[in-house]
Amino acid sequence: WVEPRPRAIICDHDAEDRATLERHLSMSTVAAKKAVSTGIQAFQARLRKAGDGRPRVYVVRDSLVERDPVLKEAGRPTCFVEEITGYIWAPGVDGKPAKEEPLKRDDHAQDAARYMGAERDLGGRPGMRALRR
Repeated sequence: WVEPRPRAIICDHDAEDRATLERHLSMSTVAAKKAVSTGIQAFQARLRKAGDGRPRVYVVRDSLVERDPVLKEAGRPTCFVEEITGYIWAPGVDGKPAKEEPLKRDDHAQDAARYMGAERDLGGRPGMRALRR
């Protein structure tokens, strides 16, 4: 490795694919916490400025190593920043945004960001819901 070793490699849940990646990297992986709404909220909180006036996540300009020419030719996003404007709520049954589930299209980098936010900030805490009588 040229860079520091990662603290965590957060992956989708497919056990066979994770095992293959672990074998090739000689490093372990962590299954992503895939709760959509709470993961989005965790990542959004990291974008807001904290008490010291700085956000807790940054997007590094010019960090894309290689642009996918097929995606570019098709007019689809090729990086995290290009995905942001297309990351929208899926329409509900009434046609209005449902605000529960993002539209599953061109969202690979956004999903990775959500997984990171959930892993760092949601930890092992179970989702809790207050019930009123």
